[in-house]
Parts: sequence; structure tokens; C-alpha cells
Amino acid sequence: MKPSDVYLWRGLLPLIDTFGRAELEMAAACIVRTCVQNGDVWQWVILPMMGAALGEDLKNDKRWQELNRNPFTPQPDVRGLVKAGFAECDGDIDAVPCGPVRFTEAGLAVLRKCVPSGVPGPTTAHAPPES
Repeated sequence: MKPSDVYLWRGLLPLIDTFGRAELEMAAACIVRTCVQNGDVWQWVILPMMGAALGEDLKNDKRWQELNRNPFTPQPDVRGLVKAGFAECDGDIDAVPCGPVRFTEAGLAVLRKCVPSGVPGPTTAHAPPES
């Protein structure tokens, strides 16, 4: 399973009804999109990478543009994703900005449920964090 295999849009919000809270689902979608735009591999992600990836989506994807204009769109909660065990942080999660994050096996298991059938099975191609 590659990041681009994950089907984000099952409703008005990405990954709706997958991680238990809309803020966690938004954070997961941001990490998935960042991985897609940076080689389409599961990897450590830092907040500036997420900002750049979302900037591209805001330019090119009407769904992200609509979310950006909506004042009720949930804010991504990366710390909550880590605290719930769906992602891990290489560093202090409470630092501002927090250290690099990536999905844990629990997070990848949730994402596998969002992959259409016929896509190859799980992979855990995690790269070590860059220094």
C-alpha cells in the first residue's frame, strides 16, 4: 500500500469516520497528502513539508479549496494523532513545532481500510528521520 492508494474522500471531509475524531482525520489526511507529494512512500513528515503539500493542494484541488474557505472545517490535530497511538513523533510532540511524525502500524491499519480492493497488501517502508 502506497500513500496514493488511500482513498481520502468518502464524504465532505477527508477520511471521515476512520480515526474517531475529525481533527485526527484531518491530520491523517495532511500526512497522507504530504507522503504522496514527496515520493509516494510512507515517511517521516515535518510541519513545513505538510504546509508545502497543502499549499499545492489548495492551488490544484477544489475539495481542499472548499475546506479552506469553510470556517467550520476541523483543524488538523497531529499531537492528538500521536497521543492516540496512530502516529509517532521523533522528538518532543509538545514542542512548537513538534518533531517529525509518521504513522504507526495502528495508523496504517486504519488507512488500509480506505484502500480500494485490488491494491497490494501492507508495506511498512518507513525511512529513518533525516538529521
